[in-house]
Amino acid sequence: MQTIGADDRNPWLVPAAVLGACLLFGLVVGGWVLESQIKDIKLADRYVTVKGLVEKTVKSDMAIWPVSFKETGNDLPQVFAKSQTDKEAVLKGVFDLGCG
Repeated sequence: MQTIGADDRNPWLVPAAVLGACLLFGLVVGGWVLESQIKDIKLADRYVTVKGLVEKTVKSDMAIWPVSFKETGNDLPQVFAKSQTDKEAVLKGVFDLGCG
């Protein structure tokens, strides 16, 4: 019976494990940074910052409301017609509120 001693281990095992751990850490940190930057970019157009000494109430003349709806089905013309009907209902609701 043969025993495996310290001399019989692969000499590349420890450096490979360290390299793998470093790559894992780098991917996790890179993903976290990328996620935070994407969130900042998406939220950047939703806020207005004004600096100065004077306060003034200003009526907004533009709003961006992301609206989405989904239709499913096996008949494309029928699904498209339902999608158009839903789109018209959403636009009618916006115009009825006086926002259009």
